[in-house]
Parts: sequence; structure tokens; C-alpha cells
Amino acid sequence: MQEAENFKEYIIAFEKKLKFVVVNDISTELYCKKYLTHLLKHTTYYLAIYADVLQKLIKHSSKPKESISLIDYGAGNGLLGIFAKFCGFKKVFINDIDAKERIMILSLDVGNTQIYGGVFESIEETEKILLTFRRNSKQGSSSDEVGIFLRTVLKENGIDPKKITQIVLCSVVPEVIFSLKGACQKYFNLNPFILQAGVKTGLKIKYRNPLEVGADRIANSIAATHMFPNKNIIIVDLGTATTFCAITKEKDYLGGVIIAGLKISMEALEAKTAKLPSVEIVYKEQTLGLSTIESLQSGLYYGHLGAMREIISNLSKECFNNEKPFIIGTGGFSSLFDSKPNGKNKSEKIFDRVITDLVLKGNVLSLQYNKKFTNKTNNNDGIESSEYTGGDQ
Repeated sequence: MQEAENFKEYIIAFEKKLKFVVVNDISTELYCKKYLTHLLKHTTYYLAIYADVLQKLIKHSSKPKESISLIDYGAGNGLLGIFAKFCGFKKVFINDIDAKERIMILSLDVGNTQIYGGVFESIEETEKILLTFRRNSKQGSSSDEVGIFLRTVLKENGIDPKKITQIVLCSVVPEVIFSLKGACQKYFNLNPFILQAGVKTGLKIKYRNPLEVGADRIANSIAATHMFPNKNIIIVDLGTATTFCAITKEKDYLGGVIIAGLKISMEALEAKTAKLPSVEIVYKEQTLGLSTIESLQSGLYYGHLGAMREIISNLSKECFNNEKPFIIGTGGFSSLFDSKPNGKNKSEKIFDRVITDLVLKGNVLSLQYNKKFTNKTNNNDGIESSEYTGGDQ
């Protein structure tokens, strides 16, 4: 009750201050001025809403209001954020007003068939994903092709390429890294941070040769252990290949399994047989196919589902002493197996969570483990950007 009484006092005191605001004297966009003018005509109503939001935030947080981080993503006027500061919140970020504190990160995953990318807004190490996109990762693409594509896809989605402050990438296609690095330097004036052997990851790699672990698998593991701490985890990444990674609650990367992916399996059947056509890869409710196309689709879906179940079961026995691990699905085809009715048991599902952008999140988190890295292209210390931070994996 004491907090509620304080907020009533805050509203009264804040309204008095707002009476001296002259909207036309504020340097901001026209639509922000119009919205702010509307707010000022109805201050009591809106401040009551803001006060209710702040009270609920305090109620549901275990922290005092001075320690709660609050981000105002409003229409650019920042009134909620300013009111929160007035009410005693200390960690308040106001969109546009505090724009200099914002970090915009372009995260790229270069796979065998596609470049998967995303833009993250990072404020006080809290990341919000703004955009994801895909492009064919054909070898032989010039740095200009890649750079123009990246700038275009950002602009078409309302993101100014000049606001990108950091670029991070992982790649399983070494031939594409050179073009991507050139594109980042020429079109963004930034060196990309490349997740590969030699950088810090927070993981203990138990592979016989740690250099053999794909960068995308490391990125997935970084994100998974960060999002689900103190859990044994199996990550299933359904891409060109379908990979399985086993990680302990102590962040030991134990190893994994690699099998042919859904698309490769379909392409192999088409290429190596005379009459079997290429088919769309889809979820099938029943196993029995009543045509060649249905039979292929069913075989691809249920064959992969059966392989995943068997491998997950064996990994659970071998790595975690039959203690059920947390199963994460990711990759382009992961949503195909997300909470779908499987066979006779309609409630069964294979994944505990499906996180399609897991690898992009892992890339961004890897930057936190390698904070000494600089993206600036005028770094003349002679150190390759991808080898900037050494030490334990």
C-alpha cells in the first residue's frame, strides 16, 4: 500500500512539471511531437497507466526498483522512461533519447546451403532480436554481392546499416569467410568477430581434436548453456546435416552425432533412382502413403523422427546415466517436429523447446566472452580479428 501511495504522489508532482513542457522546443521527429502533444492533453490518464505498469513490475520482481532494468521502446518521446526515473528507477534506458548506449549486432551463420542472419539490439547485455533473414550461401560470391545484399536486406526491414556497431559470424564453409570479411569491412567499416578455434566460449571441449567441432555447433552450445543453466542438454540441429550435441550441466561439450539431413536424403533418393521424384518435405499425420509422393514424404519424416528418437535415447544412456536431458531443437527443419502428434501417442513430442535462432544467439553471446575484441577496421595491431582472444575453449 505504501508503494501505491507514493505513486499517487509521483503522478501529482510529475504533472506539475509537465505543465512547463513546450513540445515544439523538443528536438525529435514530427510523429513523436504529435504523440507527445496527445499525451500531455491526457496526462492523468496515461500516468495512471504508467504507474500501474511500474507497480506490477516491482511486485513481480525480486529486486528493488533501483536495481530493475527498464527499457522504454515507446514512440520516441520517452515519457514512460522519464516517469520511471522520476519515480526512483535507476536503470532506465529510453529509446532514441539514450540511443548512444545501444549496440546493434549483425549475427551471421554460414551453412553449407544458406547464410542465416539476424540483427540484435543489445542494451546492458540484454539482447532483443529485431530481424532474421536467409540467403543461399553459394561459393564464389564476391564481397560486393554479399555486402550489397546485407545492406539491402537491412534497409528493406527499416534498419539503417550505419547503426550496426558489431558483426559476428560462424561458418562451416571456409571458402565464404574471405568474401564475408571483405563485405563487412567495405560496406560496414567493421571487422567481423569470427567464432572459431582459439576464442573463448565458456565451454570445455571434450572432442579428441577440438578443432574439428563445427563453429555452428559451438554457437548452439554457448546459447543453450546460457539459456538453460545447470541442465544436461542435447541439441538437435536440423540443417543440411542433422547434428546432435551433448553438453553436461558443467558445460562439458562431450561430443555428438552427425547424420544426413532431410534435404540431402531426399536429393539422394531423387539422384540415385530412376523414378522417384523430388518432393516437398512436410509433416505427415499418418505413416501409410497412398502415392509415391506421399510414401516418400512419410519415409523422410518418420525415418528422421525414428533416427532422432533412437540417437537421443542412446545419448541419454551413454552421457547422462539415463537422467533425462533437456532436448533443444533448432535449424531450418526443427519446427517440422515441434509439438506435432507423433504416431499413436498424440501428446508425445520430441523436443522440450524449439529455438530456431539458437545459433545467432550463441554468436552474440560469444562476443561477451571475448569483450577485448574490437570491430574497428583501423585496428593495426596485426592480429587477425578471428584470433583476437585465445585461452581455454
